[in-house]
Parts: sequence; C-alpha cells; structure tokens
Amino acid sequence: MATIERTRPAGTDISDPMFWARRPEYRERGFALLRDMDRPQFYRELKLPFIKSGPGYYALVRHADVVEASRNPEVFSSEPCSNTIADLPGYMARYFGSMINMDDPRHAKIRRIVSRAFTPRVLAKLESDLQASATRIVDEVLANGPGDFVTDVA
Repeated sequence: MATIERTRPAGTDISDPMFWARRPEYRERGFALLRDMDRPQFYRELKLPFIKSGPGYYALVRHADVVEASRNPEVFSSEPCSNTIADLPGYMARYFGSMINMDDPRHAKIRRIVSRAFTPRVLAKLESDLQASATRIVDEVLANGPGDFVTDVA
C-alpha cells in the first residue's frame, strides 16, 4: 500500500484533516487530480483515540465509480457507518445511524416512505402553511407593538 500512497499526487490526501481546512479551490484541485487517476485511491484510516481503526478505504470521487458502488451493496456496503470512517459498534451505529448508512433493500424501503414527504404537492402545501404562519405572526407583532421577540416571533 505504501507504493500506492507514494504515487498519489501531492495535495490529494483526503484523510489529512488539514486537507479539509484548506480553501475550497485547493480541495477542488485535489479532487480533480484524484478524478484523473486511473483508479480509486486507497487511504489509511487516521488513528483516533478510543476508536478502533480499520485498514482504510478507497475514495470514490468519480460519478461512474459511485454509481457502480451503489449498484453493488454486497461489495460496497454503506453499513454500519458510511458517513464516518471509524466503524461504530453495531448497537451504536443503529442508534446514531440514518438511512444514509443503509444498503438496499432497507435503504430503498425507507426512501420510498420518506420521499412521500417531499413531493411537489406536499412541499407546495408546506410553503403555503409557512407563508400563512409568517403573515399571521408579523400581523400580530404589528398590532401588538414592541414585545419579546422570542415569545412573540420565534
């Protein structure tokens, strides 16, 4: 693995916390360099206190690679913790996790349920309700005069 890591262009170590502290242009250049490489790059996991480290991960930075991984959950699993490098113990992952950490078919089942709340019709109704509430709150503040913002508005 050391050979792979040495051949990676400078400025592409996405495991380095300093990479994420850099300006967006720097990070964008790093990702562009990674997308130009012939295969996904392997990164060792950071050693963190109190968290068991695994061997590392491959950074999928090209759309085609992400699509391929999404179609093969038996090879590229999101479980138990796709949104963190360190794998939490199973009981913690289930508690702190979300549908982002699920593979199909569980992910698809939950997505179907959740997506019903984001249809254009539901969102239009929500927008209408929010507009009505905002109008009512402002009208009450104007009618009542000065008051406590937290109580009267927030």
